[in-house]
Amino acid sequence: MPNNDLRKKKEEFEQDNLTIYNETKEKARNEWTNFDKKFGKDSLTNLTLLSYSLGDPDSDSFSNWVEKKTSSVATISGGSAAMFYVWSEKKLYPTKFKQGMLGHHNTRIIDRSVAEIEFQKIKNTILKIILLAEKNDFKSIDELDLLSPVVKSKILYLYFPDKITSIMASTYVAEACKMMGVLFDDDHPMDSNHRLLANMKKNGEFNDWDSHKIGSFLLYLLAYRTQPSIFIAPRRREHKGAITESTDALEGYSWVDVEPYLNDDEKQKLEGRSRYHIWGNKGGRTQKQWRKMQKGDLILFYGDNIFYAAGKLYHKTHNKALADHLWDTDEDGRSWGYTFFVENLKTISIPLHLLKQLAPEVYSEGFRPQQFVEMNEKCLEKIHQEFGSVEGFLDKYSEPHILRELKAPITIQAPQKSMEQENPWNITPEMLNAELQHLYFDEPDSFFKNLCNLLNSGSNIILVGPPGTGKTEVALAVSKLAKKYVLGKDGICHVFSTATSDWTTFDTIGGYMPTKSNELEFKEGQFLRAIRDDKILVIDEINRAEIDKAFGQLFTVLSGQSVELQFLDANNLPIKLESSKEILNSFKKDNKYIIGSNWRILATMNTLDKAALYQMSYAFMRRFAFVHVDVPINKSECLKTINRQDNYDMDDALIQKIGILWDSISKSEQGKENPRQIGPAVFSSIIKLVKNSNVDPADEDKLDKILASAIIAFVLPQFEGATVETELKPLAKSLKKYEKHLARFFEEMFGEDFGNLTR
Repeated sequence: MPNNDLRKKKEEFEQDNLTIYNETKEKARNEWTNFDKKFGKDSLTNLTLLSYSLGDPDSDSFSNWVEKKTSSVATISGGSAAMFYVWSEKKLYPTKFKQGMLGHHNTRIIDRSVAEIEFQKIKNTILKIILLAEKNDFKSIDELDLLSPVVKSKILYLYFPDKITSIMASTYVAEACKMMGVLFDDDHPMDSNHRLLANMKKNGEFNDWDSHKIGSFLLYLLAYRTQPSIFIAPRRREHKGAITESTDALEGYSWVDVEPYLNDDEKQKLEGRSRYHIWGNKGGRTQKQWRKMQKGDLILFYGDNIFYAAGKLYHKTHNKALADHLWDTDEDGRSWGYTFFVENLKTISIPLHLLKQLAPEVYSEGFRPQQFVEMNEKCLEKIHQEFGSVEGFLDKYSEPHILRELKAPITIQAPQKSMEQENPWNITPEMLNAELQHLYFDEPDSFFKNLCNLLNSGSNIILVGPPGTGKTEVALAVSKLAKKYVLGKDGICHVFSTATSDWTTFDTIGGYMPTKSNELEFKEGQFLRAIRDDKILVIDEINRAEIDKAFGQLFTVLSGQSVELQFLDANNLPIKLESSKEILNSFKKDNKYIIGSNWRILATMNTLDKAALYQMSYAFMRRFAFVHVDVPINKSECLKTINRQDNYDMDDALIQKIGILWDSISKSEQGKENPRQIGPAVFSSIIKLVKNSNVDPADEDKLDKILASAIIAFVLPQFEGATVETELKPLAKSLKKYEKHLARFFEEMFGEDFGNLTR
């Protein structure tokens, strides 16, 4: 940015925002002092799991201070608690904890004993941050694992505020570097932040500013945009003040109400309007959003699943006196002083689900506006694509009358869809990706998109592939998402079963069983129980069952027809299975099992057993959509993902060697694929075994011995029943390096001489 422009922006900042900055600075100074008293550098060696985790009953934990109690110092709020790696909730604390995987919201419940072990890694990371910062080695801090980049940045800033600016998000640091002509390194955002601060301190305009003021100024610069943005203001029922449904606020205020509380410049700028539509915020987390608003931005007012009003910002001011006059204070004595004035206020009718349709990757099915916030930029881009501009979007949904003409609060009902129109399944690729970050797919976008399209169009799914490729995990992830976004239920909302060769319709549909009084009574099979309870049916290894014999009359129902079973219920009425496209939920009523349009069967099929695969009838196969879950092509990248997601922290050289082993097992000498492929789960077990051995990658003999033991334990059992020419010979040749360790086991397991196989 040219110095003249920079100087002008600096003057605007000091004129428009200095009062706000000084208030924030005072709060930040107090937060810094209190944080240092509780978690000073010298006390970090005494940090415990309970004093670190968010689950501390009085919310006085290290993580809570870093995220929430020092928000005036620098904010990192709004992300997942998973960024702290291990934490707890009050309902779990202190015996159970959660462990999160960075980059998404996937978590798992762990016992306290496991959490203690993982916490020691966190504590070591925090201590390393301190030591490396003292050496100004910010690149090494960037490369530390476990804690997310914003958490590492915030910890660094709390202890060394003179090292980086108060901007924590890497995306903002990148934009700020671009504006100030500083090279940004994607892999080292903290080091880039340090160089950004040093660059600005060299500039004569800022050499007497501290890092907090420089960071505030940079955020002020980042707020400038060339296109209007959209802000969402949810209606607050608990108070008649800011963002309210009260008639006074909708009709606006008179000049007499407003004039005494304006400064001379504002009086000159604002005088002459018939009514003044004013809203306000209390600051806190919403202060950052308030500061980003610019003249011409659109404000959408939300309540009861509908955006019911919209207007354009034409003035904003931090005016506590005006806010207290119009609305008093809240029950805690806080003012709504971050005020903004809106013009062209109109009634609109925009259902909340429109945002979810425009940007489902951003706004999930359960999204509800909770506080004043800027609309996500991806959704804003979609609005520009669909409507040409923000104004076009507003015009599309505006009502013809102005709000000030109304004499009563607005009540607008969202348009209702009929059951026939409603599609209960709306699983998105982004949802699946978030659930399955720990798995590796060569082309995840294509795989997830295809699977979602099939699910949302009503297909029952069979996931097909070699063992260990994650088929079952994909099926369970889909059922988990269906529970939340389709069924809207709590608890386990699927029935999980592993097929067996003994299955008959008695196991799946049901049959007569004698009662205590020696009378015959119909007993449901697991399929009917799933339908009755409206639960997704997940069948693992479906090709282990004799399909036609096991599914029986369910064949007909899967094609959308209703059937009558040969069984009678307790009232001697024939039991019926009825398929309905209009009823969303499945249930049992009297003698009928009603199968709604949201019910699905998700199954997995192992392609290793070709004989079982081809015994399936075409009548069965045409009632399912088949999705292939293949072994990754890029096996080294897959293993790196496993190493990172499972926190094995294995040396790259070892990962590379295991990747080469996997690749050689998968292919023959001519480069053709071995018909019997091995999935990532097997090599995840190998990584774990090698990791626990603590072998030195340079010790070739010891490493070969350990890898051979891993091959015996995990790989060779996958070749049970393999053909000699097409499967065992290519396998033996790929493992010739380990012949002295494997020869005896090949003889015992397969009855074949290893030397003969490799000739």
